[in-house]
Parts: sequence; structure tokens; C-alpha cells
Amino acid sequence: MNKVLVTGANGFVGKHVVAVLQQTSFEVHAVGRSPVDPAVGGTVSRFEGVKWHRADLFDESQTEALMERVRPTHLLHLAWEATPGYYWHAPSNYRWVEASVRLLRHFHANGGRRVVAAGTCAEYDWRYGVLFENETPLAHDSTYAVCKNAFRSLLHRFAADHDGFSCAWGRLFFLYGPYEHSSRFVPYVIRSLLQNKEALCSAGQHLRDYIYVRDAADALATLLASEWNGDANIASGETIRMRDMALRIAYRLGKPELVRFGGSRQEPFPLVQGDISALSALGWSPRTGLNEGIGRTVAWWEETMKGGTS
Repeated sequence: MNKVLVTGANGFVGKHVVAVLQQTSFEVHAVGRSPVDPAVGGTVSRFEGVKWHRADLFDESQTEALMERVRPTHLLHLAWEATPGYYWHAPSNYRWVEASVRLLRHFHANGGRRVVAAGTCAEYDWRYGVLFENETPLAHDSTYAVCKNAFRSLLHRFAADHDGFSCAWGRLFFLYGPYEHSSRFVPYVIRSLLQNKEALCSAGQHLRDYIYVRDAADALATLLASEWNGDANIASGETIRMRDMALRIAYRLGKPELVRFGGSRQEPFPLVQGDISALSALGWSPRTGLNEGIGRTVAWWEETMKGGTS
């Protein structure tokens, strides 16, 4: 039986990936520093059948013990520094490169055959607008981008050096949906309006490629189950003006008067869009339209805020 270990399983993307993988033939193992295990306060129905493990991936002895215990055939590596704002230049980015290389070595030493890792559209030079996996130059203007690009190169080199080993790198674009950090743009607008507060936005004329997080999780699962090697943009392939994104949320909630646009600063990157030809060739396409995705996200925040859990 194919056995997958998911790192970062407690994160925004990780929760959705685990839910998707539960519907596949993989035996699913998940790891975190504080795993969402029924035995430690998780929800049984949501993660039924998932085997949870507690480990600090910065500790090599714990990483080695984890791989020896699980012996996964597949690895879906999502864990990385993701604190909004902080992650761009966080010193921990360097530690994540080191930890990821150790994870890779111990995975292979215990019989691992395929790795899919989560990259980011921040790896690209955004001045190019529409971003292509094998054509667009990469960025070197943030610690986060440099470290992600460094591990990507090391992962591909490792796969090339080891027979029977394969990898794919999924570059995530602008995600939204349940479990997103409350300070991010979409949750900020939703939460503000649900509390009958003004949502203060920039002029919002720049275009961004947003994809619903469950569709992104499906894309990662598609890469994992395939034998495809290389980089793949995980995006919708379409853009929306940020002003319009805020207004769609506002009209959904019936509170457009609470959204305030201002500022005259010139946006240095007016367009960021992902070409999705690579994933399209594997038969994947986003299933969730923007209105449906916003509706699901609004409903989740309504329920979450009603329960006082966020």
C-alpha cells in the first residue's frame, strides 16, 4: 500500500490536503508539533483514519525516528514559515532549508520514492506579470523566495541523483478559504463586515490570481498520485482586481457601504497570474468558481465567529 506522510498538516493548506487524501487509496500519516489528533483535542469525524504523529522537524533525531517509524512511500512536504508579514525575511527560512534537506535524506533512506513539495508564486519575479514555470525568471529580493528556490533546486538535484526517485514542486498562488490566518486580506474583509466594521482597503487596482484552497489541495494530491516530474503552478489561471474581490465579499454580506478604498500609491506589480498548462496536462482544473468559494469562506467565518473560536 502507498503510504503518504504530510508535513504541515495543521496548517491552512495542510488541513485541506489531509481531507482530500482521506478520499484516496493512500494510507495517510500527518505530522505536526501539535497534531490535530482525537486523543489531544481533535475532531474524530474530520480526521478519521488519519494517523497523527508529533515531531519537531528542526530536530534531526525526531525526523529520523519519524521516518523509521512511518516508512512512507510518498512525502507531501508543506511545512515552512508562514506567519503573515514575518515570513518574507524570517531567519527561520534558512532553518527550513536545512530541515527539509534532512527530511528528504531520511525519507529516502527509509524507502521513500516520491516527494511533492509546496512552493510559492513568490519564487517568481513578479515584474513579468503572467508567470510560466520554465520561462519566468526567479526572484532574489526576499529571504523567503531565495530559500524556497534553494530547496527546490536541491530537491530536483536529489531526484536526478537517485534512481527510482521522483519529485514535483507545486507553486501555490493566492489562496483563500476556511482556516486562513485572520490577518490575511480575504478574512480581514469578511471579519470586519461581520462585525459591522469598516474594511479599509487600498485602491485595489492590482490583479491577482486567487484559487480556492480546496482546489489547491486537489492539485497537490494530483501531483502526488502522478509520476510527473518538475514544477507546476497551482493557480486558477485567471485574475481578479483586488477592489472587486473586496466588493464581491461585501455584496455577499449585503454591506458594500462598509468597504472603504483609498491610497494612491502605485502598485509595483499590477498583474500576478499563473499559467496552469502543466497541471492541465495532468487532467486537473480548478472546480470552485469565485462566487462559490467566497460563499463557502463567508459561511465558514460566520460559523467560526459565532462559536467564538476565532
